[in-house]
Amino acid sequence: MKQQNSKLNLQAKTLKTISLFLALLLPLLLSAQPGSAQSEMEIEGRVLDQKTGEPIAYANIYNKSINRGAISDLEGYFKIRAQKYTDSIFVSFIGYQSAQIPLSARTNYYEVFLLESAQTLGEITVRPSDDTYLFDLINASKAQRAKTSARAKVAYDLKSYVGKQQVELMECFYNGQFNGYDIETLELKTGRMALQPYGERIFISTESSRAISMLKLFDKNEYFPVSPLSLNKKNLKKSYYLELHQKYKDEKLDSIFVLDFTPKDSSGAFFKGRVWINYSKKNLVKVSLQCIGAVKHPFLPLFPNDNIEQVDLNITRSFEEIGGKAYFKHVDFSYHVTYKSRDQQDPYRVSTSAVLYAYNFGERFFIPAFHYVEGNIGDYRKISAIPYNAPFWKNNLELKLSDKENKNELFFNSPRVITNKTLFSKNYFSKKGLFEHPYLAWSPNRISFQGQFAGNDEKDPNAAVVAKPYELAVKLYLDINTIADTLQVSTATIFDPFESHYRLPVNDTVLCFVNMYFDLMEIHRRELETLIGHSPQSIAAIESLYQKQLEKIEIHSARFFKEVKQGKKKSAMENWNEYIFKELGIDNISFFKIFSKSKK
Repeated sequence: MKQQNSKLNLQAKTLKTISLFLALLLPLLLSAQPGSAQSEMEIEGRVLDQKTGEPIAYANIYNKSINRGAISDLEGYFKIRAQKYTDSIFVSFIGYQSAQIPLSARTNYYEVFLLESAQTLGEITVRPSDDTYLFDLINASKAQRAKTSARAKVAYDLKSYVGKQQVELMECFYNGQFNGYDIETLELKTGRMALQPYGERIFISTESSRAISMLKLFDKNEYFPVSPLSLNKKNLKKSYYLELHQKYKDEKLDSIFVLDFTPKDSSGAFFKGRVWINYSKKNLVKVSLQCIGAVKHPFLPLFPNDNIEQVDLNITRSFEEIGGKAYFKHVDFSYHVTYKSRDQQDPYRVSTSAVLYAYNFGERFFIPAFHYVEGNIGDYRKISAIPYNAPFWKNNLELKLSDKENKNELFFNSPRVITNKTLFSKNYFSKKGLFEHPYLAWSPNRISFQGQFAGNDEKDPNAAVVAKPYELAVKLYLDINTIADTLQVSTATIFDPFESHYRLPVNDTVLCFVNMYFDLMEIHRRELETLIGHSPQSIAAIESLYQKQLEKIEIHSARFFKEVKQGKKKSAMENWNEYIFKELGIDNISFFKIFSKSKK
């Protein structure tokens, strides 16, 4: 009995030890799990001016611990990921002292009040006879602009409203190249948009990101009011009043001068605004431009008989110092358009707010392998060629404008809106889709053209002068993304209307010939996907396979065109038709009935 009791005591001690071990181990296991709350938590809150309590829009929120960033929205709201409560998250905005958010396990919502940078000089008015040094300061900042380029990822967010009703959403990512203060190029990585009809019409900002790029601060601009930064000292004095608004020390103890500029001409031909200049380095820190009733602007009405009656512009750019030189950092571009539709008696007011933000300088996206024809191809056109990439948008960890209550997702997924999933094909709003000549992704449905198709002749009268009577541009689209440390590959077969033309009569034989060629390219795409699936999962390996497939396509296409003679060679058409039917299950000859009409 005594021995049995000692055994029971030993078992009890052992169980107690195991329980204690599990109690100690369990929190560690929970914190190590990838789906645990601590590794997936989101911090949210608002950025406010400490003095006025007003929200600070487009403040920069940055988690140094995991190299993730976010931007506050127009209400100062932000949302950012954090892994641990020890993460270092900082909030900054030009003209204010940066602040660190002290994370706590007790809250996930924080109100961050920013203090204005310490002023060494309050508001004053400088008499014209005393303001020469202010004009010299602007000229000095122009001379200091960087002559070299910098590269970065770019996030873009745009929303348009008629009254309180949102009518448009656009989100894009780019690779950006910046020449000092200006945007040099934007290469589209991916994008999505959603439009909500207003009455019987839709409103689209087709060229907004391009319009933002068109504004060069130090050059004369054909499509914008005059900026003081674009004038030499003589014309600057002739056209503007300058005054010193304030002067303060930034966090690096550099003196920042804030100058207000007011045009002497109030006709709408000149911008007014404010500029922040680093006095020590003569670099621009920030510039704000406004113009009510701009006589020059980059916007055009959607239809020839429509009219834009007034445009009000509000543009703010900020800059980031890299290697002692200032480069473009962000722009928020707001505009209000009074629009008169051809079939509507009263004009309506459209308000648009867009922000374009450069981040992770030195890093770049993989840009999809798809060549756009040279020329003015806007974002909407380009996005029409890009297959919607649901995994990218669902798992996107890139920098983006903070979105309270996931308003972007709710708007994009609303049954009342048209998105780029359906916008460019036949939909309830438009029988032809948004564009007369859209990019077309391959599908089992057959494509058809009336009369002749001639690329983009309505936009480019010189396109009619070509050496070949026809050109079929069908391209393989390839995109690569890294999601959760895994490569995600997207491919598509796209018919390019801008590089395709057929200036001979179009009949059923021609339609059969065109569709067979489209099918042939789809077969090559599927073959490429199979090769990628059996290859090493690296970007270099996938790119190599893609290039080899393009070489194979060139040989195969030349053979097809030579043999079928635009569909006129019956035996060759039948051979290719049999090949396509075997691979895709599509019988084009039977569908178009090109060899059976004579038997009727």
